[in-house]
Amino acid sequence: MTEKPDEPTAEEFTEKLARSAAQIYDPVLRRYFLVLRLIEQADALVVEFLHQVQNRALRGDLAAQSVVASGLDAQLLADEFGRDRVARLYHEANRKKYQEVCNLFRTLRPARTPDGDEDSFYKYGLVNLTIGERTSAARSTDPDLLNRVGYDVDPRVIRQLLQNPRLTEAMVVTITARRPNRPNILTEVYHAMKWRARPEVRLALVRNPYTPPQIAMALLPTLKRQELAAVLGDGKVHREVRAAAAAALQAKKEGFATEEAEPAEPAADAAPVAAANVIYLHRKKNS
Repeated sequence: MTEKPDEPTAEEFTEKLARSAAQIYDPVLRRYFLVLRLIEQADALVVEFLHQVQNRALRGDLAAQSVVASGLDAQLLADEFGRDRVARLYHEANRKKYQEVCNLFRTLRPARTPDGDEDSFYKYGLVNLTIGERTSAARSTDPDLLNRVGYDVDPRVIRQLLQNPRLTEAMVVTITARRPNRPNILTEVYHAMKWRARPEVRLALVRNPYTPPQIAMALLPTLKRQELAAVLGDGKVHREVRAAAAAALQAKKEGFATEEAEPAEPAADAAPVAAANVIYLHRKKNS
């Protein structure tokens, strides 16, 4: 009689899934792969994964950081897991006192409301154009025109702008750091995976008091010590985000590995295998 192999521990599961996901270079596929693998696991294991992957990211584990940067946030988890299961996951995380995991399931109001955010739009934006014309302008190759489009207050225009290959990181940081701002504009930046992968953009998102706090807290494990310290010392940042930054900074100070730790060498066929798993799981989900 063949013995069943032992179930992997939470540590082993986290290590394997994070390493596999990190080999998927397309962030959209990586995020989808993570969701499909997690959604079929028991609640306790999902919570342990979210806890451990954030701690690993704080310790400088590059695979874990790529997982966190993929966007494991409150909206994604609610959309993919359903609100009933999210409630169970929150209860499990709360029972284990995993505050950083609880934060992933919370939806909070930003520290600031976007009063007066249209002033810059009326001063510098394409205020005399229709929404269709402004969306068309977002596809332009003219950098001066793109800078003006960056002042738009309609998320549809900004979404199109963020897809423009002529857009630069400096332009995106300017859009993200602008104050006052609108939470739905900053959410568009967060959902643009190409730009969320850039450290300067992530830091601008975290430090902007108009950013939805659940987004800011989801990105904290990807920040360096000095960046976390800057967030902690910024009185304009949401108090819950600063509290989470304090906990993350403390974790980094407890003798964990340095942020410059070398990533493990990936297996030569890791990326194709992971990509194949994405396709297989996608078909399984829709069969």
